[in-house]
Amino acid sequence: SNRNKTVLTPVESYGWFLAKRDDLADEHGTNGGKARTLGVVCRHILETGKRGLTIYASRNSVTPATVGSVCRTYGIPACVHTAAARGGLSEAFRTAQDYGVQVVEHSFGRMSVLAARARDQAAADGYLCLGLGLDFPPAIDENAMQTINLPRDIARLVTAVGSGHMLEGILKGMT
Repeated sequence: SNRNKTVLTPVESYGWFLAKRDDLADEHGTNGGKARTLGVVCRHILETGKRGLTIYASRNSVTPATVGSVCRTYGIPACVHTAAARGGLSEAFRTAQDYGVQVVEHSFGRMSVLAARARDQAAADGYLCLGLGLDFPPAIDENAMQTINLPRDIARLVTAVGSGHMLEGILKGMT
């Protein structure tokens, strides 16, 4: 198995509160929770023989750059479907292209259209397709492992919530 051992991000004390430093998660030089999730995804792709990774994302998303960085370290091709941008691609998409990610722009950029086109392309190419928030159940389990170094008697936990997958992992790990 290519699965890495879980590396816990630190918990730092700042007077009356603790901070779980998920921003320090390191996946071969790319930091953050998305990078950790993509590491889990890439190891799964290598273990299962998929040929690459396809995602779909808003044209304002920062995820494509992280996809490019992590997938490149694993030697995995990646493709991102997004809505066509009138003013050109954002920095995150240009960075993704610099990492070798294929960016496919669609003139009808509703998320349902992007999802359908991404699924079709992934199926045709033998890629794994992930939707918004990089929804991937094994990554939820990896996030749950991050709670090992949190005290069990905390009365309040404050966390940023985007797609909710990190929160799902925290709740799973704390129960």
